[in-house]
Amino acid sequence: MEQALADSGYDPGPVDGVIDNQTREAVRVFQEDHSLVATGFIDPATGELLGVVIVNRANLTRTFHSRSRFGREAALFFAAQ
Repeated sequence: MEQALADSGYDPGPVDGVIDNQTREAVRVFQEDHSLVATGFIDPATGELLGVVIVNRANLTRTFHSRSRFGREAALFFAAQ
């Protein structure tokens, strides 16, 4: 996700897999710029625009891939709440 933000011209801070305040701010600005609800959290609409797939790992039965309009391919996995 951080790399997708950086590739889209937003500054998530170091691309290190750590979702910190700088990353959330980059997500929030990205969401505002794309007329989404600016929460700072990746939701399905934000993920789709960034070219990442958000899936619930508990429901994962196969590998999901997505290629964005920028040519990136990525997947994000979140544990069930």
